[in-house]
Amino acid sequence: MKFSKLLFYILIILLVLFVKTMEIDSKLLSENMDKYYWILNHTKYIHNSSRISNYVLDVSNRLLDNNYKLLTCVLKTESDFDNFKTGDGGKAYGIGQMHEKAMIDSCKYLGFKSCKYSFLKRKVMKSTLFSIELSAGYLSFLYKHYKGDLDKTIMAYNAGMNNVKDNKFNMIYVQKVKKCINQ
Repeated sequence: MKFSKLLFYILIILLVLFVKTMEIDSKLLSENMDKYYWILNHTKYIHNSSRISNYVLDVSNRLLDNNYKLLTCVLKTESDFDNFKTGDGGKAYGIGQMHEKAMIDSCKYLGFKSCKYSFLKRKVMKSTLFSIELSAGYLSFLYKHYKGDLDKTIMAYNAGMNNVKDNKFNMIYVQKVKKCINQ
């Protein structure tokens, strides 16, 4: 008898928590409907998780002056939202396909305590949200470094800052990201 009462109370608590969570999600959804709609129309995997959509909006607000389109389009172009993807001969990891130097630079820019590559690589492969955070941090760093020049920011994200300086970059990549942003 005591067990069934305990189980009943646990179920009630879980139900209340679920309803509260739904209220929060609906409030966020109604406040950001146009942003959600845009993100959902430009993704393959992200629409399956409102948590990831919320995180893209949150991190864009915090780090990119609400430029959720830039972050969404870079992530789409890099990995099509596949956090388990490795690219560039096994040197690029996560949803943002970041290389070692970019991960470390972003980590330092964001003020994280541990910026060891082995830790970052492991964390990026395990956590989509962490991978998004690092990607947004790196985009923010580049955007400020290039004083708001979107083309150079996108070029540097894809090819690295030295290649932008030496004019060695892929304009097709830049055009693809910008086309996505303008859709």
